[in-house]
Amino acid sequence: MEEIEKRVVAMFPPGVELFDIYRNYDDEEYIKILNSVDDFHWFSGKPSHYSWWAFLYSGCLTFNRWTAHLPFVKSDILATFGRFVEALIIAENGVSDNTRMFLLQEIRSEIFTSFDCIPLESIERRKVGLFFDKIAAINPPNNAEKNKEFLTEKDKNLTLISGLLGGSIQTKITTHLPYIVHKSTLSITYSWQGISIKSKLTPTFLQSESLVSSNIPNQPISPSRWQAGITKVELEFQCLIDYDAWTPSLLELGSEPLPFDGWAKGFTLAFQVIDDLVWRVRIEYGGESQWIPAPRDISASTFEILSDGQQVAWKLTDLAFMRIFPKTEEELEIELGQLQSIPWYIKCRSLAVMYLEIGETNEALFWLNAGIESLFQSRCLPADVVKKALSSFDWINENFVLSEDNSCT
Repeated sequence: MEEIEKRVVAMFPPGVELFDIYRNYDDEEYIKILNSVDDFHWFSGKPSHYSWWAFLYSGCLTFNRWTAHLPFVKSDILATFGRFVEALIIAENGVSDNTRMFLLQEIRSEIFTSFDCIPLESIERRKVGLFFDKIAAINPPNNAEKNKEFLTEKDKNLTLISGLLGGSIQTKITTHLPYIVHKSTLSITYSWQGISIKSKLTPTFLQSESLVSSNIPNQPISPSRWQAGITKVELEFQCLIDYDAWTPSLLELGSEPLPFDGWAKGFTLAFQVIDDLVWRVRIEYGGESQWIPAPRDISASTFEILSDGQQVAWKLTDLAFMRIFPKTEEELEIELGQLQSIPWYIKCRSLAVMYLEIGETNEALFWLNAGIESLFQSRCLPADVVKKALSSFDWINENFVLSEDNSCT
C-alpha cells in the first residue's frame, strides 16, 4: 500500500492543478490503483489526503462519458465511473459540492441506457417517473458557481424525463454520403424496427469529370469514380438513442488493426437505416444507380437529442480513418521491365481486402471465393493431360470425375 500511496502523491502532488495533468495517465493505471484500496476513509487527515482526493476526482473526470473524449461508451466505463464517484463520496464523508454534478450525470447515463431505442408508445411511464425521485434526492450545492452548473445539469435530466413522458423526445442524426442518391430532394416518413423516422435526403451536385462547364445539375450515365455530388442525410428518430453506446465495428482494416475495437451506436444505426432506405429509393423510386451505401461511407456526423423542442444533447463525431504522412516533392522512379498483368487470384485478394475495409463483407467474401477458385485452377494441370496420364488406372476413373476444363473437380 505504501508504494501505491507514493505513486498517487507523485501523480498529484499538493499544489498542482489537477485539470492540467489528470489526462496524463492512462485508464489502466486509474483502475489498478482504485482496485488496490479497500477503504477510502483511511487517508483522512494524512499528508497525502489532497493527492488521494485529486486522484479520485480525476478518476471521475476520466470515466465520465459526458466530459471525457471517448469513441464509444461500454458498460464497464459506466461502472468504473460509478465506483470512482462512490469512492469520492466515502473519502469526503458524504455527498459534497464536488460530487453532486457527478450524481446527476450518472442519472443521465441511466436514463439513456434504460430507454435506448424504445419506441415512445412502449415506454413505461412508471419507470420514467422513478427518475424524478432520484433527482429530487440530490440537494443543490452551497457554492454559488457550482449551484449554477448543478441547475443546468438538473434541467437537462428533467427535460429528458418530460420528453419521455410526453412523447416528444427525438434523436437527430445528420451525415453525408459521397454520392447522389436521387436527383431530387426527398422527404420520407416510415417505420423501422418499430420506430417512427422522418428522413430528408438533399443532393448537392459537383462537376469534376467533364471539361465542359455547366450550371445545370448532371450525373454520369454509368457509375464513375469521379466525384459527381454528395447527399446530405438527415434522420429524425422518434425515440431516445444512446448514440455513444458500444456496438461491434462494421469495418476491418486488412493491413493494420483498427484504432478502436468497436463503433458508436449512432454510426451503426445510421448505416443500417441508410442502407435499407437507399436500396428502396434505388429500386422503387428512380434513385441514382451510381453507388450503394457501405459502412465506410458514414463519416463525420452530428447527433442531437431534442425534448419538448429543446436541445438536451449535441455531439459532432468523425469516424474517418486518416493516415498522416510528410509531404515530399521527390519523384519516385520505377523500372518495371516488361509490363505484364497481375495474376487474377492476386487481384481478387486485393479486391476482397478493399471491400472488407469499407465494410462490404458479402462483397469481400465473393472476391475471396473467386480468388481461391482462380488460385486453385492456376495450380492444376489441364483435364486432358491428367486423363491421359491416369488412363491406365481404372479405379481412378471409376471414383473420380474430371471436368472438361478443370482436372481438380
